[in-house]
Formats: sequence, C-alpha cells, structure tokens
Amino acid sequence: PLIVAYRLVSPESPLFYTGMSLAFLSFVAFYGPVFSTIQDLSPADLRGVMTALLILGMNLLGLGLGAVLTGLLSDAMQALQIASPLTWSLVAMDGLGAISMLCFYIGSRYLVMQDPVRYRAGFAEPRSIDI
Repeated sequence: PLIVAYRLVSPESPLFYTGMSLAFLSFVAFYGPVFSTIQDLSPADLRGVMTALLILGMNLLGLGLGAVLTGLLSDAMQALQIASPLTWSLVAMDGLGAISMLCFYIGSRYLVMQDPVRYRAGFAEPRSIDI
C-alpha cells in the first residue's frame, strides 16, 4: 500500500519518502532469491549462461518494454483527458508488477510438486557439484 500511496501524495509529505524508499527496496529485494534459484536449478556448466539470459530478459522486458508501455498508457490517458496521466500509468504498472508475486508463488508450488522431499521444509539442501 505504501508503494502505491507515495505516487498519490504530495512530495512534501513524509509518506512520500517512506513509500519511495520501500518501493526502491522492493524493486531489488527479489534479486537474491531469483538469482539463487536460477543457480540452483541450472546445470553447473550452464549457470553463467542462465544468469546472463535472466539479466538480459529483465533488462529487455522490464526496463525496455516497461518504460515504453508506461509512456503509451500515459499518452492514452492524456488523450482521454484523465488528470495526472503519468501518475496513474505508474500506478497501473505497479499493479502489473504485483502479478510477479503470483508467478513466484506458482513457481514455488511447481518446485515442491516436482521434488517434494527436497523442498518439504521450505528450503532446498545445497546440491553437490560434479566436476
């Protein structure tokens, strides 16, 4: 709620800075779990390639396509004469980003179904590396 609320309040409000700080924290909070999951699920000889593909995908889709879609949505809202079109476009993109939580949940359930013994306690045992 604070992540969305800071977009709707005045920049002089303490809620603005609190919400912005939490938003920036949440943008990078997923890196650790995502990168460790990619490393865990990838064969040892492909870990570098898989990590590079993940970074490429995040940059192309998240940064590239996300900025374009935000601009297009803002332009469409401005054509409809909606007040503060950029603010509402950013709020819409925040909502779209919330879908990632559902994707992570579905992915975690899939991993548990694939290997229930390994993931039964909620964390995976480290794999040995065969060299």
